Amino acid sequence: MTEMPDSPEWATPPEQEEDDNLHKSFQPDNSSRKGDNTGDDIEKVARQKRMGLMNRWQGELGEGVAKRIATEKLDCKIDNRFEKKDHGIDLVAKDKDGQFVVIEAKLTDESFTKALGKEMTLDWLKEKVQLMQTEGNKLYSENNAKIGREIQDAGGENVRRVVIFAKDQKRDVIIYEAQPDMTWKEQEKYSLWEFPEYPYWLE
Repeated sequence: MTEMPDSPEWATPPEQEEDDNLHKSFQPDNSSRKGDNTGDDIEKVARQKRMGLMNRWQGELGEGVAKRIATEKLDCKIDNRFEKKDHGIDLVAKDKDGQFVVIEAKLTDESFTKALGKEMTLDWLKEKVQLMQTEGNKLYSENNAKIGREIQDAGGENVRRVVIFAKDQKRDVIIYEAQPDMTWKEQEKYSLWEFPEYPYWLE
């Protein structure tokens, strides 16, 4: 039998290889699977991948839904000087009276509970604002340092603290705001269907 010579006609097109590799990256790894728990393993991998996608999207929530809610629902103006950093504040805005509004956007029950607990306390805010002004810290930038000084000058108690919770199980976006007595009050509730930024493809 005559061997078929190597030829571009028989080679896998580069774009096809890229598509195949991408497809394979989303398949569960069977190499280390033991026993008869195949279904459980596949489900575990699927959950891990879904959580990874959800976590990755959570950062985008701060730039998408949170921005729209701040401008359209809270009548705020986004401070475009602010540069969002990992593990920092999600969004900084000012209301119509010129008061700073610090916003955190949350997607899961766990992160929401944490936000209303430790994350959005006055001490937490003061720490983040200080780090924004500390050269060499990952939250630092020249613009963030300026905003941090302005927030310090205003006083943490004069900064509005808002948590936006996208509760995907009920298709709700709920706005909570910190009160002077250190409690949180639900302000408004909207449907997630109003926001095309919501990742329906994750369902």
